[in-house]
Amino acid sequence: MTIISGSYQQKLQFASQKLLAGDVIAIPTETVYGLAALLSKEAAVRKIYTIKGRPSYHPLIMHIAKIEDLYRYAINIPEYVEELIKTFWPGPLTFILKKSDKTPNYITGNQDTVAIRMPSNKFTFELINLLNEPIVAPSANKFMGISPTRAEHVLSEFGEDIYIIDQGPCTFGIESTIIDATEMDNFRILRPGSITGNDIYSKIGHDNMGNINKVNMNIMHSGKHKKHYSPQKMLLSFKNLDELNAILLSHEKVCVIKYSEIYNTLNTASFINISSSAQGFAYDLYHVLRVADEDKDINTIAIEEPPMGNEWESVWDRLTKAKYPKG
Repeated sequence: MTIISGSYQQKLQFASQKLLAGDVIAIPTETVYGLAALLSKEAAVRKIYTIKGRPSYHPLIMHIAKIEDLYRYAINIPEYVEELIKTFWPGPLTFILKKSDKTPNYITGNQDTVAIRMPSNKFTFELINLLNEPIVAPSANKFMGISPTRAEHVLSEFGEDIYIIDQGPCTFGIESTIIDATEMDNFRILRPGSITGNDIYSKIGHDNMGNINKVNMNIMHSGKHKKHYSPQKMLLSFKNLDELNAILLSHEKVCVIKYSEIYNTLNTASFINISSSAQGFAYDLYHVLRVADEDKDINTIAIEEPPMGNEWESVWDRLTKAKYPKG
């Protein structure tokens, strides 16, 4: 088992055959690479939990390619959801909704809700259509580790234990935005992503927030844990030269991930450059964290803090959880 070669159509047929046979494979999405299983193959879905080391109470996101499957597997769909999918589907936007009786409990963590999205990655969208059934596809990494945005990341994570469909780097490089849409008159963004709150509000207006206290804060969802997306090595952050110098003085073998040129004068550390734009930073983040984490000559990773602002919310969410104290 390894990265699969061949033409686009050959990869599509290979992936389809493996999923129909009840196998688990790694596939690309526009967000990150995922470990995929067919929705109806319970043993394969449970294998994903085992491979990732993911708790069974932690639900998976259903990936669909047909709007009618939204109404097949979910009920009580608010009007604002129908409005948002006109703009953002296919794309990196996940809705948590009340599940129908056709949604199996083994993907929901035995909750009465289901998370659903329609991926815009061409390969995965066509694969789901070819299968004529939804799939689940959580990130192809060990639970709480750094998400993979390239096929080689998956190979590094699992060796040759998993078949991997390589379609190049993921477009966004960060997981989907998740919305709790279980209430008809309000919603709450549970996990920020490349589709920002401003993007959403511009389509349906702030008035649709309704009474936020009505939102169920107990819903388990992807990315909810305080520690997530984490490298094995210590990850620290800095916002100025003094803070970086303090890190360099107190830690040995530091890899510095930075976007500001002011740090170029330092010659006491290993450097990796990252984009200074919000979109570019998100695209680069998991890759540069992996490069630093896999460098045997590095003990500590120090990353320059990004700016604040709505467009940076998803990056701050991932960094805060990636830095969460170990142990």
